[in-house]
Amino acid sequence: MVEVHSLTDLLDVLADGGEDPGAASELVRKMKEKGFLFDVPVVLVSAQDRENEHSGADVLRLGETVISFDSGTVEREGAVRTLTAKEFAILRKLAENRGKIVTISALCDALWPDGSYGMVNSLIVHIRHLREKIEKNPSDPRYLLTVRGLGYKLVN
Repeated sequence: MVEVHSLTDLLDVLADGGEDPGAASELVRKMKEKGFLFDVPVVLVSAQDRENEHSGADVLRLGETVISFDSGTVEREGAVRTLTAKEFAILRKLAENRGKIVTISALCDALWPDGSYGMVNSLIVHIRHLREKIEKNPSDPRYLLTVRGLGYKLVN
């Protein structure tokens, strides 16, 4: 296994071990001459890694949206967004009770376990930000629904 930490490393590996090492080596040489190589961090993820990442038990799928509780991220339309701690707590509570109404007080307990509740308006703002990450149209949600006067529920 070869460690690759930058684009330069990646091109060097390709130049040393590609099917046509001469072509890759020439590309690296020309790019270095012209000053095109920068030490830009890269993350290499194989198709198998992506499949494993989304097949774990701590992954929630909502249509095209994939939520990974292990990494605290939401992937939708090719973009990966990181959940804040409050968004994570809300989503975890809703996912544990998927299809059921979760009351506002239960969500506040999940957000502020020490009992120092924020205002309900704060919860509403967190819900809105969460919808912006998981919903295609946050103003017309399909997955994170409001149950007027009671709370919220997460549905497929």
